[in-house]
Amino acid sequence: MSILQAISIAESGLSAAERRLATASDDIANAQTPGHTNKTAVTTAGFGVAGVRVATIERAGDPFIQAERRDADAEAAAAGDLATAQARIAAAVGEFGDADGIAQRLDAAVAGLAELQADPASAAQQRDTRDRLADLVDGINEAYRTIAAEQTRAEAALQNDLAAIQDAVATIASADRGIGDPVGALRAEAGDVADLATDRLNATVPVVPGLAAGTASDTVAVRFGNEILRLNAGSELATGTTAGGDPAVVVDGRTVALSDIAGPGALGARATPLPETIPAALAALAAIAGDLIDAFTGPAVDPTLAAGEQGLFTDPLRAGGAAPPGGASRLSLNAALLAPGGEALLRDGINAAAPGAAADGSLPLAAIEALRGAGGASGPVDPASVAAGIADLSEALSRARLDAEDAQDIAETRRETLATLEGEIAGVDRDAEVIESTLVERYFGANAQVLNTAISMLDELIAIAR
Repeated sequence: MSILQAISIAESGLSAAERRLATASDDIANAQTPGHTNKTAVTTAGFGVAGVRVATIERAGDPFIQAERRDADAEAAAAGDLATAQARIAAAVGEFGDADGIAQRLDAAVAGLAELQADPASAAQQRDTRDRLADLVDGINEAYRTIAAEQTRAEAALQNDLAAIQDAVATIASADRGIGDPVGALRAEAGDVADLATDRLNATVPVVPGLAAGTASDTVAVRFGNEILRLNAGSELATGTTAGGDPAVVVDGRTVALSDIAGPGALGARATPLPETIPAALAALAAIAGDLIDAFTGPAVDPTLAAGEQGLFTDPLRAGGAAPPGGASRLSLNAALLAPGGEALLRDGINAAAPGAAADGSLPLAAIEALRGAGGASGPVDPASVAAGIADLSEALSRARLDAEDAQDIAETRRETLATLEGEIAGVDRDAEVIESTLVERYFGANAQVLNTAISMLDELIAIAR
């Protein structure tokens, strides 16, 4: 081996040490950076007698654990979105003990009627009772609008999901080009970028393990329900409808029904069970509004009303038959009660031509019986259905919220457990990196000494030659 070869080999050792130190320092600096994976500069013998070289930068990690963690991420994202939506829906109606819930507003209205029955001559009590009844109407209307808006919110979120998918796929495709870097440094960095983008994508729609980022291809395989579709940077995603008119997602011209996408990921949360919960809640509110109107329609509760004439509660589109959808948002307190002095009609009757007896509390009592189902109303409407309908709806939505929160807790626990395990495997061990830096320093110093010795020998030969 010549002196020049020794110099070349020593220089390769210095270069390899530099790469190893750079890798270790990068790991230490990014120990707390989300998505950063521990890396190792792998050295191998050089070509021929060329010393040593860094063959590649290896990224730590277990593909199985990573796939499981991503699956847990998708489930947690779906569970979280669903729990949030169920909480908003339940809050709109109110749960047991909620001071602003519909059930509590009904109780307040009944209490007001009871106080009015005890003191029917009090104008202040008449106004207070009317206000409580109006508050009940407002609560039902607002609950209907809030739950209906949840559907609009879900549709807007779906559009955002599709945009997030396209952005993540484009990032992965760009990173994949770096994964093909033959030197290795760019490949390792691109792998981190691809992993983070794949995590974002997976939180929206499940990525198929083994067919995702890191394959140096231009496509990412994702699961839309039971279908596996390959997306690339040019893929087009949009909302649409199936041939039957059901909501759908259109992926590169292929239509997938939204109901078929139900499952992990935020996109899956748009498909189940909200499409069932929202219409059922709206239908229940419409039924409650209809029962309120029907319970006070005609002379059974208020003798001043004609047969079929709406009384305490009204919906102009309900008169004369079944109301069109959205009746709960049109529920109103009878306009006569809202006119100046109209609160007295709670005692006298909606169509009263003259003030009734000041001490007559029969109408407030009949109204209480109609609301509570004590037998004051007659006809095809079960008078108990108003209070029972509100209680049943509140209980059902509360149960759905609790179920969704339980599912979220389970999903989050699994996600956190797997994320911790993945971090232990792929995360940065700062103590190990410090030790690596110390070893590299010694390695660098030894190669520097060899280089200095070889250069000194070369200088002596040159001097002799002179």
